[in-house]
Amino acid sequence: MKEKVEKSYLEAKEEAKKLKLHLLNMEVYQRRENLRFYGIEEKESNEAGNTETMLKDFLQYHLDLYNSWSIKLQFIELEKKCKNNQDL
Repeated sequence: MKEKVEKSYLEAKEEAKKLKLHLLNMEVYQRRENLRFYGIEEKESNEAGNTETMLKDFLQYHLDLYNSWSIKLQFIELEKKCKNNQDL
């Protein structure tokens, strides 16, 4: 009986080790190639509704990235702010 419990424990321990490694790899994969910009003010005008345009303007005019318009962006999202100016 004791050997059976020890074997089961060792199998569970090995499986937990594999799952931890898999979780770590997934977390690294999700963060890869992601850029986050904080403090970029959203303009109130109609033309500012395009987040990609706003970000590329920021890259070009504030970070002096002259070829910002050739960058392909897959997903852009603005974080919404609450009334007390905290992230949702």
